[in-house]
Amino acid sequence: MKKYLIVMVTLVSIVLADNLLTNGDFEQELDVGWQQTTLGIPFIIDRATYYDGDQNYEALVLKSSSNGFASLHQLVALPSTDINFSCNAKLHAYDNTTGDWAGAAVIVSYMNASNTILGETRICYFSDADCPWTDSPTLHLIIAADDNWNNYSFNITDELTNLSGVNPLEVSKLQIALFDTSKWCSG
Repeated sequence: MKKYLIVMVTLVSIVLADNLLTNGDFEQELDVGWQQTTLGIPFIIDRATYYDGDQNYEALVLKSSSNGFASLHQLVALPSTDINFSCNAKLHAYDNTTGDWAGAAVIVSYMNASNTILGETRICYFSDADCPWTDSPTLHLIIAADDNWNNYSFNITDELTNLSGVNPLEVSKLQIALFDTSKWCSG
């Protein structure tokens, strides 16, 4: 049986204060405001209007079969952490082998002035208990209830209270990433 995983995410309704993201609705080509990072093949990073059934564009980040990841991400400077984040996302991950795992997430990384990641919030969906993602003082997981389109929103200042290992006064930037990863055991 072929192993695969799919993640479809959209940030149609991102709100970061005065809409700090460039092309946060994906209505322009993905190279406007967004960067791509990948490890391993195959992967797809794309935008289209048919992922959600509406006329707006959504972004697709897909990393299927084999080890690696695909990421579509953007770094933004923050005027303050007292801003709201919102996204509409459809997350899906699947694997069919014990010991293997797959995960899909919208990742909000909290960064200092030197672009060091201090902590992360992951709105995520993963295939099974083999996934090593777990809450910690620098990682907060918001587990997707299902793999349908759902809206997620939170205030950054409020969310940082879930990350005891992050000093909110050091947070001066955010990186928003649509992320898909898989880990396949050998043998």
